[in-house]
Amino acid sequence: MTARRAWIIFHRDPYVLSHFVFGPWVNAEIAMALLASVHQVYRKFDTKIENIPVNSPYWPILKQLGYVLAFRRCEMVIDRPAPLA
Repeated sequence: MTARRAWIIFHRDPYVLSHFVFGPWVNAEIAMALLASVHQVYRKFDTKIENIPVNSPYWPILKQLGYVLAFRRCEMVIDRPAPLA
């Protein structure tokens, strides 16, 4: 088994943590541990995580940690016909 490193980065404002990015080999279990450790250090900070896909494996663990859905946005896709040759 190959050892891999897990990491998480985020932006810290005076009262809010945001712009979270997980390392490439982070599964849901490791993401839970990483987020829990961040919240252990920054207990009084609000947290904002954006642009999570509907089917993200991280969403169930975010709910376990107390995150709530604040808003949902639907993107519009325009199918354009192929140009005539």
